[in-house]
Parts: sequence; C-alpha cells; structure tokens
Amino acid sequence: MPLGPLAGFAAAVPGYGLLFGTRRDLENVSYALARQGDAPPRMIAACRNSIRQAAEPHGVVEIEAVSAGRVQRDRRGLSAAPIEVRIIYARQGGHEVRQSRITCRTDGRGTVVALR
Repeated sequence: MPLGPLAGFAAAVPGYGLLFGTRRDLENVSYALARQGDAPPRMIAACRNSIRQAAEPHGVVEIEAVSAGRVQRDRRGLSAAPIEVRIIYARQGGHEVRQSRITCRTDGRGTVVALR
C-alpha cells in the first residue's frame, strides 16, 4: 500500500503486523540476509552490537547483519568490511524496516572505530 513519496509503503507482515518501509525493504524482509563476503563472525557481531547501541534510542526491535564483501586491512591495522544491515524499529501503529549496506571499521583488537 503506497503512503506517498516521502512516507514509503506499508504491508501486513506476519510477526510484525503493519510494517512500513521502502518497497524493496518490504519485499525482502521475509528473507534472511545473504552473506556475500569474508568478514569473520566476530567482526560482524562487534559491528552489529555498535549499530544496536546507536539504534536503541530509536526503538530498535531487531537487527540482522551479514558480511557483504571483502575485508580490507590498512597499514595501521584497521580493518574495513562492507556489511548488509536490516533494522526493525517499533513505530506507533506498527513497525518500520530499514536496510542498507554500510562499512564497519575495526581496530587491531576488534573494537569498532567507525560505521559509515
């Protein structure tokens, strides 16, 4: 159901009730994100935890994150990994889904230093 150019779309989705989002995000929400890269699970978990901390004030309900490309390391010991992230937020009257590819940077100890 289209809601207008700025609001996006809405659909009834089992487990979430009324779910708002872009057409693409709503079409894909019932499928698990597909891993497409070589980022180790520990790095993905650290990135997901940092994203969760940033999303908590906005009503995060669920976060899914997977590797989406090759990890690149620089001379300073920093690693950068593309990851695909899907977040479900609680909203008045339902939920909202957002999905995007971001880059997560970690230091040599595995601590997240940047999300872009």
